[in-house]
Amino acid sequence: MNACNCATQLSSPNLQAHIEHFACDEFQWTKTSDPGHDWLPERDIAGAPQEEVAIYLIDTLLFKKSQGELECFIITCLDTTTNLLPIVHIFNKSSNHIAVKFEQTWLAHYL
Repeated sequence: MNACNCATQLSSPNLQAHIEHFACDEFQWTKTSDPGHDWLPERDIAGAPQEEVAIYLIDTLLFKKSQGELECFIITCLDTTTNLLPIVHIFNKSSNHIAVKFEQTWLAHYL
């Protein structure tokens, strides 16, 4: 998808009006005056990339569709050094299935 199509698909002409409608005084007081879009601050890295991985099971995500609800399970594999975070769809929550999916995504791609 090129930039023109993306801008056409993602544009919202009344977005500013909606934001102003939901802006409360308490939020505006805590918000900084600068735009805040910048690089993240540097941090001390303790360890080598891909040395430590944290696996999180996101239990049940429900997506409402016109045909009904779709139930989805995912795991995230977080590299604690680089913050690389692949998201993996899983079909059941058994430890064997999760281990196979981790092997297919993380070990096969990053090691």
